[in-house]
Amino acid sequence: MDRSSPQFDKVLHQPIRLSTVAYLVRCGGSAPFTRINELIGIPNGHLSMHNRVLADEGYVEMRKSFVDRRPHTLLVLTPKGRRAFANHKAALDAMTEAPAMEAAG
Repeated sequence: MDRSSPQFDKVLHQPIRLSTVAYLVRCGGSAPFTRINELIGIPNGHLSMHNRVLADEGYVEMRKSFVDRRPHTLLVLTPKGRRAFANHKAALDAMTEAPAMEAAG
């Protein structure tokens, strides 16, 4: 691929972060932490760590509040996160649409 081709995003290439952002894209851009955790099915501490990476990169915002005296975290996809996902997906699409390489020999 040349430099103008879509490039894989190193932050999103990790499966848990990719799953999180893909879900946010599918559900309209925001979802409760607990819902994402249920869908991905990993321990809370692991998802928190990955969400922090996404937030530090500017791909998501974590909005914390209390609902019925219980902590509630909403993950919100940012425009930067949406662009990063679109570019990462375009790189995957380009890879799968490329002509198959002929076997040597």
